[in-house]
Amino acid sequence: MGRDHNPGAMTAWMAGAGICGGQVISLT
Repeated sequence: MGRDHNPGAMTAWMAGAGICGGQVISLT
C-alpha cells in the first residue's frame, strides 16, 4: 500500500501507523 508512491511516504506511513494507529491513513 503506497509502494508506488514515494518511498519516504511509506516510511512515514509505517511510523505514523504505529504511533497514531491509523490517523496517518486518514490524513493521506
